[in-house]
Amino acid sequence: MCLAIPMKVVNVLDDFCTVELNGVSKTCFIGFLEDKIDIGDFLLVHSGMAIKKLNLEESEAILKEISLLIEGESSES
Repeated sequence: MCLAIPMKVVNVLDDFCTVELNGVSKTCFIGFLEDKIDIGDFLLVHSGMAIKKLNLEESEAILKEISLLIEGESSES
């Protein structure tokens, strides 16, 4: 199974940015995105590549679902 993670942009340089989640930083390629990326934006990241720009609410919802999966619970009851 492949998993994409929402991460916050902390630095932007040309077609790359640095993203962070819970103190972990990674370099991310943003060259395929049409949206302008700024510090503070949230991106859906898979294997070092940005798939989509997210808003805060989308990012939080995805992270909540991931957390529930890790804990072995389901949001659908």
